Amino acid sequence: MRHGLFIGIALLAFIALGIAFSATHLPDAKVISSAPRVATSTPPRSFLASFSSRYRRGVYTLSGSIVTPTPCYAVTAETALVPSTTPSQIKLSLSALSGTGICLELPATTTFETTQKAPQHSVIAVYLNNVLATSTGTTTTAR
Repeated sequence: MRHGLFIGIALLAFIALGIAFSATHLPDAKVISSAPRVATSTPPRSFLASFSSRYRRGVYTLSGSIVTPTPCYAVTAETALVPSTTPSQIKLSLSALSGTGICLELPATTTFETTQKAPQHSVIAVYLNNVLATSTGTTTTAR
């Protein structure tokens, strides 16, 4: 009986010493900063994930996808034939504008498709939110 009591007291002393020494290494929980909080992350951005163009009978079909910061972004696509350019140039203007309300904070992929009448071998310039967009997934096919 005394042997079990001695082991219990030794174990209790070991645990108490362990708690006492580990508590001295913890930081003080009452650290209060009067400095204002400043966001250090960059604002969310949309980018062109893929783009393709098909030409058939005088009409280009332009399609692709945009990755937006949340699913609540509305994507619109508008085309225009730039006048007096050789070769002819098509300007594809994509807009990704954030929606209102509560939205899941996860990136989302949104697709677009539009058409433009233009001569074959026209140059296509893609703009996303008024900035020239680039993509590694660009393909062009003529039929």
